[in-house]
Amino acid sequence: MPAPPAAVRQTVRVTFDSEWVAGEFDGVLVARTGARPAVRFQAFPDLGRKAIDLVASSQRIAGWLPATRQGSDHATPLSGTPNAVDVLGVILLERFAEIEATGMREENGAWWVRVRPRIECLDVAVRVRADGTVARRRFERGWAAWDEEITAHGFTVTGYRMRFAVTVVESTPLDAVPDGTFDLKIPADARPLD
Repeated sequence: MPAPPAAVRQTVRVTFDSEWVAGEFDGVLVARTGARPAVRFQAFPDLGRKAIDLVASSQRIAGWLPATRQGSDHATPLSGTPNAVDVLGVILLERFAEIEATGMREENGAWWVRVRPRIECLDVAVRVRADGTVARRRFERGWAAWDEEITAHGFTVTGYRMRFAVTVVESTPLDAVPDGTFDLKIPADARPLD
């Protein structure tokens, strides 16, 4: 696999279609890659304040939706029914995680690699192109599943209770990201995100 930079900052355009959040947003994502991945993602509507603020690491997935005053803060491994923050956090975290293969299988002429997930309660498999880049990811958690289709300019995720598409507008490699970037405090009066 091609070696990623130690960290990355991306500006993105995101389209969400879910019961929690819907619409088009501009976003900023900062990620630490490799064996200890962490992600901070913020999305903004065309007008108004921040729509989503999310952090994800192998220890915690937390998110805040200021417009609805809803939040979610879960230690990992996740338990219960996943919400939008959990799903988005898992998918973004796996995008920047080091891929550790635990098995391979052939399916219709394509090779799928089962990987060690960063969030222990998941099963994650990736389809790898001949050049070593990831073409697709499949996430499963019991009865819920999501498929991530990866293109040259972004990715689309479809599955249980949501669909979203991300177009990467700009991507800048970074030498490092301060740990404080991945701190997010959910307000005490936040309503739970179902």
